[in-house]
Formats: sequence, C-alpha cells, structure tokens
Amino acid sequence: MGFGSGLNAALAFQFLDLNPNLKINYFSLDAYPVDSISLKEFNNNLTKQMPALSQKLELLQMAHWGEWVNFQKDFNLYKKKCFWNDRLEFTADIIFYDAFAPSVQPEMWIDHSGKLIYDRLRIGGIMVTYCVQGRFRRLLEECGFRTERLKGPPGKRIVLRALKE
Repeated sequence: MGFGSGLNAALAFQFLDLNPNLKINYFSLDAYPVDSISLKEFNNNLTKQMPALSQKLELLQMAHWGEWVNFQKDFNLYKKKCFWNDRLEFTADIIFYDAFAPSVQPEMWIDHSGKLIYDRLRIGGIMVTYCVQGRFRRLLEECGFRTERLKGPPGKRIVLRALKE
C-alpha cells in the first residue's frame, strides 16, 4: 500500500538476493504517485548510501503503471493508481502499510482500515508499518491481529508487525 518512492518494493526485490528460492509478485497501490523531481532527489540521497539498492529502485520507479512488469525471473511488479479502500479483489502474504503518519493522512488510520488490512491478508499473513501509534496497534488487535514492535531499519527506531493467525 503506497508505492511512494518504491523503497519497500526495492527492498523486497533485494531480499531475493538472499533468498533465491522465493518468487515475489509485488502489487502496489498509490492514489498520488510521487513526482519525478522528488524521486530524483530521493534517489540521489540513496545512491550515496546504498548504490546497489538505488539501481534496483530506479528500475522499479520507471516501470509502467497498470501492467505487470518482470524484472528477473522471480520478481514481478504491478503498480496500480487507485485508493487503498477502492473495491479490489486480492489477498496478500505481506502488506507494507506505508501511509503517511496519522497526523498527515488520518483517513488511512481510521477504524475500517484495520478490517480492510485483515481482510486482504491470507491466514499467516503479515502487515508491517512504521506507525507504532498505540491507537492503531489496538485497532489491529481488535480486528484479530497479534502485534509486536520490532527494531526498525536505519532512520526508523521501531516498526509494528501484525500477524493474522
């Protein structure tokens, strides 16, 4: 959810380097794709820190919207311009819930969001978000998720993981 800069997609793509027996079909939604000027600035910063990841990221950003694109035999990407709560029929193993913070994008963190996430995940599926706000965590637990806070990646102290059991 939220293709944004494409960083989560690029990290998933890079994950295949360590797990060659996996196949990833990465389906991403975004109602307001990031403009090319902002992407270029983001990429310039990332290139300095992680050049290999930056190369993957640029490939994913250039992919056409509205069609499946194959990047290597085990990584496919589909970017769809739509809202998260549009009527879509899909289930996922993992959802990277990468909306802006509740203070910036409150409509993404309201009560029906937890149920929507729950319904779109398969049993055993995982939702990960950078938002560790207590209210949202409790909402996920009320929907049936088991939640836990984990150490975040560089630049993020904590992430929230929710498991659909």
